[in-house]
Amino acid sequence: MTLPPMKKDKAAQWLAFFMSLRGRRGTFKLGDQDRKTIQGTATGTVRVNGASQTGNQVALDGFTASRANVFKAGDYIQINSYVYMVIEDVSANGSGEANVKIEPALRSTIETINNDDTVVYTNTTTIMRLDSNEFNWDTDKVSNYGISFACSEVL
Repeated sequence: MTLPPMKKDKAAQWLAFFMSLRGRRGTFKLGDQDRKTIQGTATGTVRVNGASQTGNQVALDGFTASRANVFKAGDYIQINSYVYMVIEDVSANGSGEANVKIEPALRSTIETINNDDTVVYTNTTTIMRLDSNEFNWDTDKVSNYGISFACSEVL
């Protein structure tokens, strides 16, 4: 990831944050800043419908009954600490339930998924870690800082 060029006062805050991570030891939350809201029509509180789910589909409820396109392909949903991408358009049935196909598969071996866990679908974030213990930045002749970093989801 590459942050937009910035002056030293703003860069100092970013540099302090990255230094506080102590390389790969620390973690942070990150989401897609261009996709803070869904394309779908879901409103209200959506929940997991059934405990101990696994695989690339999750049963959810709490949708408005018989509502079309509650989630659209490409929407993000967050269950507990992890973010998943919806891979097909989803409509709710007459009971406000839907089976949602997602990628990657549910991380049920890492984190327990319980019945009625809340599903977040706005401002989703997942836990990330820097890919390296080394961190670099640069600056130009007029003190514009350039900061780039590589990170991966913590699994």
